[in-house]
Amino acid sequence: MGKLWSKTRSGLALKERALRSRLIQLLGDPEAGSLQASYSVREAPCGKPECHCHRGGPPHVLRVVDARFDKKNHQTTIPEAMEPMALEWIARHREIQALLAELTEVHWEKLREKKKKPPH
Repeated sequence: MGKLWSKTRSGLALKERALRSRLIQLLGDPEAGSLQASYSVREAPCGKPECHCHRGGPPHVLRVVDARFDKKNHQTTIPEAMEPMALEWIARHREIQALLAELTEVHWEKLREKKKKPPH
């Protein structure tokens, strides 16, 4: 498996070290959020009968963040100015999940390798 499984001074495989390093970067910044959610943009009329959206005008644009926690679905609308932050937080969470999945594969292989080697 070449350099991918080469050991570093700390005894970790290069791939494992890279995965851990990136996770620490993502989780280490207290200002950076992580949100397990989805984001969508919808158009809908509001509840005000006198509004332009009820008189043939364009509907209102809603930016919606959907999440599931506490065994319940949660939904909130956000202003346009918060869209970049919400998208960044959702992307960060997805990257964390992907890194954890890769780390799981690395550790699974380590477990299998240790199982094959008899104890000293």
